[in-house]
Amino acid sequence: MRKSKRNRLIKAVGGAVAAAAVIMAGVWFGHIRMDALRARIGELTAAAEERQSRSRQVLCAARDAEPGERLEASDLYMAEVPEEAVPADLGLTAAEIGGRILRIPLKKGAYITAGMLVGDAPRDDERELRYGCLRYDTLIKPGDSIDVRIRYPDATDYVIMSKKAVYGLDENGLLLRVNAEELLLMDSAIVDASLFEGTYLYAAKYVEELMQDAAIVNYTPAPAVIELIGRDPNVVRSATEYLSMGLRNDIEGRIKGYEGD
Repeated sequence: MRKSKRNRLIKAVGGAVAAAAVIMAGVWFGHIRMDALRARIGELTAAAEERQSRSRQVLCAARDAEPGERLEASDLYMAEVPEEAVPADLGLTAAEIGGRILRIPLKKGAYITAGMLVGDAPRDDERELRYGCLRYDTLIKPGDSIDVRIRYPDATDYVIMSKKAVYGLDENGLLLRVNAEELLLMDSAIVDASLFEGTYLYAAKYVEELMQDAAIVNYTPAPAVIELIGRDPNVVRSATEYLSMGLRNDIEGRIKGYEGD
């Protein structure tokens, strides 16, 4: 009887010791797991902080857009991307993008780089003006870059404005952005063309504008023309109307010629 009790006691003690060992092992294992988890959390936090320190905020497209479309502030949103994923020509502000024209298709969420846009950011003295006195090819469309040139009856040809973006076109002519200096050159060229029969202004499109340098502006207004504009500012409007009417008559003449054929 005593031996049986002793055996039961030994078994009970052994069971208690085993249970205690299992509990201690569980606590020890749990402690190790918790330490590993804490270490992993610390690593992930450090990695996230490092990525955060190496990220940049960039402007992205809020919608799909086609070549020739204008991008406005409402078409943009700010996103945070890794520094190493940011192209060199991505450093644009909303003010530098707004109002400019796309030269390539753009998908929603895509980064916007300078190479995707036509023209430069607008200057303080730039204004949008529509010129109905320019001859241009029907293949020219918004987003293209052009030179504005003047050709005289003796076939001499001069560049008035170089590598200008076309911001729009309709039956009233091409919409361009011109600064104060270019405006004076255009006014002078318009009057110049109206004074010499057979002289005309036209737009010449760049074939590969990303690969082609801007032409050198070599048109110089005649002093007499500048003096004439100074005496009578309305002469520019009259000259524009004269050239536009001549251009319209030329178009109608060609249409009648086609109909006659």
